[in-house]
Amino acid sequence: MKPCDCKSEDDCKKLREYDSAVKRAKELAKLLKEAVGGNWKCSVWENLGWHFSLQCGTLFLSEQTYGFENKHSYLVLTSLNKEDVGTGHPEVGVVTAYNPITAVKKARKNLENYFNKINEIILYNNKEFNKNN
Repeated sequence: MKPCDCKSEDDCKKLREYDSAVKRAKELAKLLKEAVGGNWKCSVWENLGWHFSLQCGTLFLSEQTYGFENKHSYLVLTSLNKEDVGTGHPEVGVVTAYNPITAVKKARKNLENYFNKINEIILYNNKEFNKNN
């Protein structure tokens, strides 16, 4: 007897794998919210297995599984345009780490450095344009 209303054992397995991905995504979102703040939104999809991503602002985090031991690394894409988040076309940078909190902190630091550099350029240009005035 099956523990659910699935049509087949394969359907039950897919449902369990989906539920596992949703649970993992929610646990990671909670961990990140407690560690670095933010409102992390979860997305789950199937592509040769169930995968998930989390998004907060213009940061997009995905968990990469590799090896036979089910090890994980975390990829964070950072964009300047909220419509581009998660498209695979980051404008600011890509960070990978074995710890999701480390990955997010590095990505946020990279974003901060990027804006500091832009601010330096703006100040320099303003100074150059004001020399003749």
